[in-house]
Amino acid sequence: MDAFVPSAVKDIAGLANCIDGLVKHCLPKPQRIVIIYQGQDKPELPSYKGVQVILQQENEAYPFLKKVEIARQLALRWQELGLTHDEAIKQADRACGWYYQQLLKLMLFRAFPEINDNVLVMDSDAMFINSVRVLEEDGRVRYPQGYPFLFTEGQRPSEDLNSISHSHIRFAKCLLPDWRLNHGYSGMVHHMLFQREIMEQILCKTERRHGCNFPSALVKAIDSCNWNAVSEYVLYHHYVLTHYPEQHSTTARFVVDLLYDSASPPPLSLSQPSDMIVNWMKMHVDVNWQEVKQIGIHGFNDLYARLSSMDYLPDKEKQRLSKAVCKHGYFFLSLQDSVRFWGFT
Repeated sequence: MDAFVPSAVKDIAGLANCIDGLVKHCLPKPQRIVIIYQGQDKPELPSYKGVQVILQQENEAYPFLKKVEIARQLALRWQELGLTHDEAIKQADRACGWYYQQLLKLMLFRAFPEINDNVLVMDSDAMFINSVRVLEEDGRVRYPQGYPFLFTEGQRPSEDLNSISHSHIRFAKCLLPDWRLNHGYSGMVHHMLFQREIMEQILCKTERRHGCNFPSALVKAIDSCNWNAVSEYVLYHHYVLTHYPEQHSTTARFVVDLLYDSASPPPLSLSQPSDMIVNWMKMHVDVNWQEVKQIGIHGFNDLYARLSSMDYLPDKEKQRLSKAVCKHGYFFLSLQDSVRFWGFT
């Protein structure tokens, strides 16, 4: 198994902790970790015994993906969905990075044909802090059930799947007609193991159905003007559970996430050792930390404004979290079987 970590400039400070968590806590331990970075400054990382770390600049690794072209297609799509020309251009400029990083992950096997057939994709602003098994010795994959599609505090999602509506579900169904929702959890929790044969099947099916390359098909399948109307993890997670249920299982993984406004300095230094970060988070989030598998520290441009368009938050929670952002600049989420919010005092 290999690992794949796309990293934005804002997340470089915490990249070493992300890689360290993969090396120490991921089961099985990755043989190679491929890191995709932005800009011209290659990140400096320590060496790890028994693990090869490969750094690739994004434009060199993905010459077939151009941000300017993705932004152009997004703007055209959002005009079709009702935005004015200027609104669509502005939204595409703001949101292009989200859709670009989705494509980096979904098309990683085409960019790296020599990579292992099993690749753990890990978001660079998250880190494992306790052992996490993602692949069994018999080849079965363990998938996290992820966050629910609706973050109602203390409540498990509805078992009536027909009652669950979300932009990520609509996108996946438009992209692939044989995509099905399998349970009320999204699969999103900042990491997922992708397998070459299944991912190529998704890409080829999509290209045949829509009659164009995969990036263009992805944009065509967007049905809302949200900055995050696509999720690679939702798409893949429920696709494999529909078509390959015997090869995969799901499990609840206890995670704690910090969300902060990246226009301001983060509430703590991301370059600190991970145990110091965990100790700081323990002061704010009262959970059984021995069971927590992963933490995330996620910076958002204009978090206050983005909260209003997050369709996995009920209106009541949007108001409460907006107040926390105004007061502190951040808040916390914890996830086990349901979501809890922290950081209001």
